[in-house]
Parts: sequence; structure tokens; C-alpha cells
Amino acid sequence: MLKNNNLILTTILVIFLTEILSYLGWRSPLLGSIAAILLTIVWLIIAARNLSMAMVWLTLELILGGFGYWLSFEVGNLVLSMRMLLFGAGVSLLIYKLVVNKQLEFFKYKIKWWYGACGLVFILSVVVGSFNGNESANIILDGQRYLYWLLLPLWFEINLSDFKKYATVIFPVGLIWLFLKTSAGLYIFGHFNFEQVKWFYTFWRDIRFAEITHISDGMFRIFSQSHIYAGIFGLGLWVYNLFSASALNWRAQFSWYLISALGIFTAVMSFSRSFWLAIAVSLLLINIVLLFKKYLSFNIVIKQCGIMLLIVLAGFGYMLTTTRLNWPIESLSSTETSSLSSRLTSGDAATNSRMQLWGPLTKAISGNILIGQGFGATVTYFTSDPRRVAQTAGGSGEYTTYAFEWGYLELWLKFGLVGLVVYLGFIIRSLLPIWHEAKKGRAVLIGLSAGILVLLITNITTPYLNHALGIGALMLVITLVNKENYATN
Repeated sequence: MLKNNNLILTTILVIFLTEILSYLGWRSPLLGSIAAILLTIVWLIIAARNLSMAMVWLTLELILGGFGYWLSFEVGNLVLSMRMLLFGAGVSLLIYKLVVNKQLEFFKYKIKWWYGACGLVFILSVVVGSFNGNESANIILDGQRYLYWLLLPLWFEINLSDFKKYATVIFPVGLIWLFLKTSAGLYIFGHFNFEQVKWFYTFWRDIRFAEITHISDGMFRIFSQSHIYAGIFGLGLWVYNLFSASALNWRAQFSWYLISALGIFTAVMSFSRSFWLAIAVSLLLINIVLLFKKYLSFNIVIKQCGIMLLIVLAGFGYMLTTTRLNWPIESLSSTETSSLSSRLTSGDAATNSRMQLWGPLTKAISGNILIGQGFGATVTYFTSDPRRVAQTAGGSGEYTTYAFEWGYLELWLKFGLVGLVVYLGFIIRSLLPIWHEAKKGRAVLIGLSAGILVLLITNITTPYLNHALGIGALMLVITLVNKENYATN
């Protein structure tokens, strides 16, 4: 087994190589296709020999890959993201294990019944969507989002001890890389004019890693959907470190607090108010529970909340400094940033569009409260988002979509109240061991509970429970807490 230093260097090398291949693949789709296939094959070989390591790498792709198009396989009009290829490889390995071993460890756990019930909800949503005459393409696009749950039984095949060893080394490297990558984007857009960075802007948008928007006064927002992991691990590590301080030496404490702070910094730089709210509310709820259960004193709670506030303020300071720093290149003038901002999207467009969607979406839900409208259900509303207005006839702003910002309302529309209860019931039931183990004072699981709260609260205004990014995080936590609970009972 690789030692920590070697594993750190290997992780950095793999990430750096993938970034280079991503750029070359963007310039040459053929090269990108070859690289995507080769990396998928390498992952499959690793998975066959060391599944715990492979699942850590699979999660690392979620942390750094945005929408999953870090690399893509392209043939004609067919475009398969590397995430899709890895998913296919994972499902193939799962089927192989089931055929050879005749059983899977997952089926030892009671959550299998809830898992099966969710499968029925997904199938019912396909049937209802088809019965309602929803477009077949939309039904397929809607339903395929939830297919990532098929990997959950494969997750339960990992060796828990090995997974922890790899994860505690590889995940921090991934979070640091995400922080540095976001910082680099901030610096570049604050110091170069549009003609100089047009290729960079187009590259990130084409591989769907991040959206770059101008906020005001030369400030830019670098938002990647993968930033949710900065919030999850940032707060999760903070709570873990707080709770396990007596068991860690000062070097370990400093390291974890530093990585936690970088995660919070990254969430700040994303300028996602959904992330900010989710982190703040999660921290508040966790502290209330810990205080109520007398795990922490009131003084400690106030002190660490104050420190977290200082970290957030430092994050804004870092963001401002990175953008406006006049070294080694002078930052853009206000005139230059105004010119640049006219070529980028507006920072408030998504928020305004979200509020304009609320009424029509809730009205659509009322059409069939219990069983919903099925996959592919659409809602038409008027939006002021320039990106969407440009797609409407005559620039009217009348926009029709099957994908919505309000995460839980979308689930309600597609699944109905019954399906929503089953889906959320499965998630809650699968996470219950966190509560049981947390009562034993287990710092890791208390940290995980804080991190997963960030995801669940974010889903209110930014959907993640219907996407591989959110589902992947849930599968990771569900596996860890259930296997940990099973091993100790």
C-alpha cells in the first residue's frame, strides 16, 4: 500500500494530468475521447483489484468534475461524459460481482427495502410521465439523473478501513485543488481583458466546470456545482475537529482546521447564497443539538461560531484580494471590468428567475398532488434571465423547462407527495445510524451529519438530490454510517 506522502504525490499527479488532458481534449475531441476511455479502463482495473481506492477516485471526480464533462467521449452527435463512462463501468462491475458471488453485502441491510421502494417510485414516474404525454426525450433526461443510485450496492462492497485510509489523504488534496482552481479563476478574470481570457472562459463553460459572472466593482463569481463539496467537507471537518480536539495533537488539529477553512473559503468564492445559507443553518442546528445533548458547553459554542464568522469574513477578504491584487499583474480598471462584465452573465439572473418560477411551479404541483406529473413534466413561466430570454421566441422571456431550481418542489411535481415521502424516507432512514452513533460521541459521524445537512438544506433552492453530485455524496455517507453501525453492533 502506498504511504501517505506517495499517495499525496500520486493524487496531485493524477489530477494535474487529468486537467491537462481535459484542455487537450477540449481542443481535440478525438484525443479527449481516447483519454476518457483510457481513464475509465484504468479506473475499472483499479476497482477490480482495490474497490475502496476506486470509490475514493470516483468521489474525487465529483469533487472536481462539475457537471461531469472533465473529459468526454464524442462520436458524431453522441457525447458521453467521463462521469457517464465511470458510471457504466461501475454498474458493469456490480453486475459481474452479483453474477460471480451470487450475493451482495448491501442486501444484509434493512435499507434495501426503502431502496427498492424508491426504485418503484422512479418506475412509476416514468409510467405517469408517459401516460400524461410528456415528451419522451424529457422523460429520459429526467429519469437518467436518478440512475446514479444504482451504484449504492457497489459502495457497500468497499473495505471500510481501507476506504478511510485513502479518503483522509485523497479528499483533502481534492478540496485544496478545488480551492486553488477557483482562486486561479478569480485572479485571471480580475487581471486580464476578455479577449485574453475568452478561450479560458469558453473552456470552462464547454466542459461545464464553472459559470463565471460579474458581480460589481470588478468582483467576479466563479461558481461550480462541485462547490457543494467545499461546503460539505468544510463544515463537516470543522465539526469533526471541534468534537475530537482532545484526541488529536496540535498538528492534526491545525491541518484539519486549515482544510476546513479552505473549504469555507471556496464556498464563499462561489458566491452562492444557497451554499452560504445552508452552511450557516447547518452550523446553527448542529450546535443547538450538541448544546442540548451537553456534548459542548455554551461558551465553546459561542467561541467556535465566532471563529467561523471570522473565517467567513477572511474568505471575503481573500476573494477581494485575489481579484484586486496588483501583483504580478495589475488588476483591471473599472472600465475594463465593465467591458468584461457585458460579455458575461449577470450575477442576479438566476435568483430572479428562481423567484419567477415559484408561482407557476406550485400551481403545476396542485394539478396532481398525490402521484405527481411524472418524469418529463414541464412548467412554462416568464423569466428575466438573459441566458434564457435569448432562447425564447422573439425574446419574450416565456420559457418552458422540465428542470427547476426549487429542489424539493421538483421532486413533488415529478413524484407526487407519496413518492416524495418515500424518497425522503429512504434518505432519512439510511442516515439514522448517524444519530445512533453520534450519541456514542463518535466525532467522524457527527462531522458527517453536519456535512450532509449542508446538502439537504441547499437542495431547497438548488437541486442536488436529483443529480449525481448530490446522490454521490449521499451514497458515500450512507455507506460509511451504515457499515460503521453494522460493524459495532
